[in-house]
Amino acid sequence: MGLLWRMPQRLGTLTRVRRYPFKSMAGEDLTEGWVSFAGVSGDRVFAFVDPQARPGFPWLTARQLPGLVCYSARFTNPPGSDEKYPSPSRFRVSVATPGGDVYVLDERGSEGEDARELVSDLGAETGRPVRLRFSEKGMHDSNPVSIVSGASIRAFEAEYGAPLAPERFRANFYVDWERPDPFVEDSLVGRRLRVGEKLELFVVKRDPRCIVIDVDPATGEKGKGLLATVGKLRQGCAGVYAVPVREGTVRAGNPIALAD
Repeated sequence: MGLLWRMPQRLGTLTRVRRYPFKSMAGEDLTEGWVSFAGVSGDRVFAFVDPQARPGFPWLTARQLPGLVCYSARFTNPPGSDEKYPSPSRFRVSVATPGGDVYVLDERGSEGEDARELVSDLGAETGRPVRLRFSEKGMHDSNPVSIVSGASIRAFEAEYGAPLAPERFRANFYVDWERPDPFVEDSLVGRRLRVGEKLELFVVKRDPRCIVIDVDPATGEKGKGLLATVGKLRQGCAGVYAVPVREGTVRAGNPIALAD
């Protein structure tokens, strides 16, 4: 008699897939996306390097320039989810500033005229000699996929005492768990998840937060209190980090199940 096949235990649903073409700028929702071992295709492939940044963290981000979150970055001809390993030239990006200026950048980094102008403008605004960097692997703070649940955001919101835009948490995957209580994702550290048909993720650790979550993604204004709220409720962590251990395409609405 053969072994009985058992359906993986469903944990929840992937409600939203997001990537951030430019580190610290506004992100974009994806109907579907390819996730390689480096993360969501096109996620954080552009960034500004700040030589005056703290040791071990070379980036100019919304920590130093909160208004960066109001810059909009979109790929001009983004690779489809069937392009598993696109050429770097496919990540040509259009950056719109809050003031209405538009710059088009590509994988050449700071070599293009638009790139030089944008770097010059930001350097003048910050007083720092910043430069542009491109990496098709992405430039993540830690592990390449970040996950947070709607229930967790609502719990922070209740303690904070005001509505919170989910975009403050800058996650790649927003999820709703079958269990209605918050912080379910924290209990999955050390577990392996399947998202959709093929993608598998290993949940590495909780996601330690910084002052960027205090920045309003709509206005770029830096408020106070949310980071302290996260510190009070969850020791400064909100959501989890994961690494892909099997590549695959994901779509909003995909089921999430245990794979271990």
